[in-house]
Amino acid sequence: ILEKTSPDDGFLRFELEHNQQCKASFKIKNTSDKGNHVLYKVKTTLPKTYYVDPNQDCLSPGEEVTVKVVMLNDEC
Repeated sequence: ILEKTSPDDGFLRFELEHNQQCKASFKIKNTSDKGNHVLYKVKTTLPKTYYVDPNQDCLSPGEEVTVKVVMLNDEC
């Protein structure tokens, strides 16, 4: 396995706060012990609704990144 994501169930849970943007995050980790790098890219079907940061990256062995997703519209 070269990567691990969390939450483990694969569902994003958005934090709902009054007068605040709805946010969620997940982690991606390169679990390789053989020196392999992992490339990832996050795409959304509604780019005007969701902002993803960072939306792509290259992870070195053992490196972990937290990807943030922000809902841009007022549907929260």
